[in-house]
Amino acid sequence: MDVAAVTMVTDLARDFHDTKAEVTWDPRREPWTWTGQVTPLMDDETDPSPGGKRQAKETRRSAGAISAYGPEMDIVSGVVSIAYSHFYIAEYIEQGFESVDDLPDFHTDEPVIVTPGKLTIVSCVQEHKAWVTLMLAEAQPVQQAEQWQSLGSWPYRPVYRGRMGISGPTTGPAVPAAGWLPGSQGYAPTLTLHPAAIYTVHVYARGRKDSRARYEAAMTREEWGLNEGFEDYVAIFIPAGEQAGPQAAG
Repeated sequence: MDVAAVTMVTDLARDFHDTKAEVTWDPRREPWTWTGQVTPLMDDETDPSPGGKRQAKETRRSAGAISAYGPEMDIVSGVVSIAYSHFYIAEYIEQGFESVDDLPDFHTDEPVIVTPGKLTIVSCVQEHKAWVTLMLAEAQPVQQAEQWQSLGSWPYRPVYRGRMGISGPTTGPAVPAAGWLPGSQGYAPTLTLHPAAIYTVHVYARGRKDSRARYEAAMTREEWGLNEGFEDYVAIFIPAGEQAGPQAAG
């Protein structure tokens, strides 16, 4: 794991924690552990990744085991190229499903626009690269460091099989930092939600309050190549109920 990845992990561990559960980095296992009851929700399967490649999944527990298991948390992180002041956290359209995607309404002042199968995150900078982290946890962290701003919370219902990815509107999937997880290089980071669960997603941002001013100042200084370090984002999915699992057509 490179220095940038370790720094980001330890920063998030310090910034997002519950008074009853401490997040720590354990290099012998996964980048994150949580001493409270936090359960990863992924199927024991091999899923196709973007570009026709295949990515092996780790064995995870089912939604019904949330209260019985810990201490792990599902977390993925990647760098996304933001364009036109937004990026997506969206479900992959799986084979056999018809797209239910609706165009986001950019006339709203909301920083997060939720449509079926997709969260559109509105940035304060038109074009730049941002570190985006997706987490799956049982409870919302109740203490965040001051530099993290809560953008709000929204209900989210999986509409395909719950496999969430991060992507830019014209630049494609986010890429993991080198060394983020063994074997992760070259694969887009994905977080798998349970399709029969309903979630509340909490979105946090760091740097948004002055990111536009810092970007414009950099352009005034003619630092044309400066396109990172303006904003970071964290989206935490927390189970909030059940639904009938989406079914493939035919």
